[in-house]
Amino acid sequence: MRRLRAVLMSIWLAGTCQAQEAARLAVPEVLEASGFAQFIVPRFALKSGLRISRVGQDEPAEMRFVATDPALFEGLGQGWTLMHQSDPRAMRFADWLRSDIGRKTIESFVAPDGSTFKAVVRSAGSQTAPTYDGDRADGEQKSLRLCGRCHVINNSNRMNGMGATPSFAVLRSMAD
Repeated sequence: MRRLRAVLMSIWLAGTCQAQEAARLAVPEVLEASGFAQFIVPRFALKSGLRISRVGQDEPAEMRFVATDPALFEGLGQGWTLMHQSDPRAMRFADWLRSDIGRKTIESFVAPDGSTFKAVVRSAGSQTAPTYDGDRADGEQKSLRLCGRCHVINNSNRMNGMGATPSFAVLRSMAD
């Protein structure tokens, strides 16, 4: 029992240490000098629990602020975006910057010289309705067989789903 407890504790500690490793954010000198990076990074860390360490613009990093289009935010006379190579921490930071809270945080920053930043909101554009192809009856049978134990698929199993799981109709109505 002690050995099992020791193994579980070491696994837990390894996961904790790995989760605490800070992701590196390369920040251009102009953004660092404005105080923007010092303002935005701790607020993200507070909301997400993820640590980010700021490094110079030429140092290796999982993500970096760069002046380019399409921009996430504008400030200091140019547009800025967050470049990354699909690092999950970087993707979470980018998602936060695009969120309502992230945009409000960006826009609440005022540099010592009075410069402000503005979040760029992309328009949804013209979205076309999705089209479906395939065998509807086959899809229904697979859904009933693979998902019907927990989810209500349609009227044929409306009393068989679990109460805590959303029905397919509810899942279809969700934006994501």
